[in-house]
Amino acid sequence: MEGDPRVKQRKLKKYWVVAMGSLMLISQAFAAGEPASERMPVRVVAAKKLDMSKSLSTLGTINFVSKADVSAEVDGVLRSVDVEEGEAVTSGQVIAVIDSTLLEVQLKQALAILELSRIDAVKSKNEARIAAYRVDSSRISMEKRKNFFQSQQRLFDMGGLTQSDLDRAEVEYKQALTEYQTSLENVKSLQAKSARGHGEAQERVAKAQADVDGIQAKLDKCTIKAPITGVVATQWKWEGESTKASDSVIVTLMGTQTVYATADVNETNLGQVALGQRAIVTADAYPGMIFQGRVYLISPVIDVNSRTVKVKVKLSNDNNLLKHGMFVRVRIISDRITNAVAVPANAVVSGPDGVSIVFVVIDDVAFLRKVQARPGKNQWATVFKGVEDGELVVVDGQDRLKDLSAVQIMGKDTK
Repeated sequence: MEGDPRVKQRKLKKYWVVAMGSLMLISQAFAAGEPASERMPVRVVAAKKLDMSKSLSTLGTINFVSKADVSAEVDGVLRSVDVEEGEAVTSGQVIAVIDSTLLEVQLKQALAILELSRIDAVKSKNEARIAAYRVDSSRISMEKRKNFFQSQQRLFDMGGLTQSDLDRAEVEYKQALTEYQTSLENVKSLQAKSARGHGEAQERVAKAQADVDGIQAKLDKCTIKAPITGVVATQWKWEGESTKASDSVIVTLMGTQTVYATADVNETNLGQVALGQRAIVTADAYPGMIFQGRVYLISPVIDVNSRTVKVKVKLSNDNNLLKHGMFVRVRIISDRITNAVAVPANAVVSGPDGVSIVFVVIDDVAFLRKVQARPGKNQWATVFKGVEDGELVVVDGQDRLKDLSAVQIMGKDTK
């Protein structure tokens, strides 16, 4: 039906195909009719599919993750400094030793006092035990005299004992009873005194033990060890010099196993950066070497003067190649596209209106194509629209071309 929109669309499509075919025939005829000397010489490369990545490139410097100023914790004179500047050290390694002669003498004295205090504590405890033993002895003696007196009383009642013998037994019993009562009173007083004495002795033992522990701790601190694994960046003290507790630095250590590449990212590109993104770092000092890491920190503060944000990339530095303050180039991988159509980056040029264009060669005719492209990796660009896989794009000679120019392929690169 004449008014059916689908019929109109089919007719338009048919006309468009016919028009394009005519244009191709005209261009081929035009190119065929051009003398070879008047054709523009060009070099071409075939577009191909690659795994491409979008990245953000910036400059940065290397900073160490960890730093430690190693100081003494006790006053003294350095008997030895066992490391030098530039030397690699491991955590726990001996850095320096402070002379400990005086502390060793003090430790011997403190140990002697501790031993005497322990003896006094044992003695005071034994005195109470001895007093308790005496009470038990006097009680046993008293009970024996009591039993003897009672037996004598029964004999006297039966007429088998004289009054004098009974009186003597009674006197001995009462004497034993008095001794027992006296010892019982004495032991209570002695136990109270002994408890106080034992408590005081225990306090003296605790104080002596604390003195020993304190001196021993100072002796242990005379051996100064590295708190981190790294390199001796600076040596501040040498053998024979005096040092104050936590006041003077002996050496400064820099941790080198892990480093930061600190880069400045313009605030307009901040949306392309996220924590955990992969980053590739290169240094002019090591041509061809690549150091890989990940975005570890994005500063929450924007520099008001440069309008940039500090971004830190954490890198492994097991070989200690990256040095503090070294200039590096940082490329943050913000996106990855698999099986994307790609062309050499130099195939994409700016057209008269500022739009990105490429020239695609078909049957010795250069067709101008507007494209959507972005830089990729290894001097290739990702093309999202305008070029198909396998098409030949001009990489040299575009400045002499315009749409439908006749060309002569002088070389075909196989990149």
